[in-house]
Amino acid sequence: MRKYWKWIIGILILIVIVWLIIIGNKPRYFNQVELSNDNYIKNKTEMKYLDTILSVGLNELQIKGVTIYVRGISIKKNLGDLELKGHIIGMGNQYLLEIDKVSKSEVISILSHELIHLHQMNSGDLMVTEKYVIWKHDTLSDIKSYENREWEIEAFGLGEKLEKKINDVLYGK
Repeated sequence: MRKYWKWIIGILILIVIVWLIIIGNKPRYFNQVELSNDNYIKNKTEMKYLDTILSVGLNELQIKGVTIYVRGISIKKNLGDLELKGHIIGMGNQYLLEIDKVSKSEVISILSHELIHLHQMNSGDLMVTEKYVIWKHDTLSDIKSYENREWEIEAFGLGEKLEKKINDVLYGK
């Protein structure tokens, strides 16, 4: 009789493990959201949901009248302990956002960070050129290490808050 119990318990454990694997790999779909026409987003990546995430993020930041062209990342770079997975450049109301192919959960984090940079540039707080950076009306030619740049510190902090807001809209609270 004991022999059968071991087999039964083993089979039950196996069933639970298989069930957890199936549930864990189930794709998460966005809630149905109404996207505004306040901005223009041209997504040229394989990740067709990026425009939805960007639209929700821009709406949360109350940014209107910008154009964002999205494409795959063209440069691979390490920034200390971090690997560059996305970046945004531009000024005025036109921006180029490049992003690496990553998971849907990671992409929301990356886009939230980059949208904070867009907000910084759109408001005039941040301007980046080849030779210098203007941060809140202070011209900097000696750029600190990546993690010590004030605009990056701000983007990491505010990006986490924006990421939560985007997830709340797309997946519910």
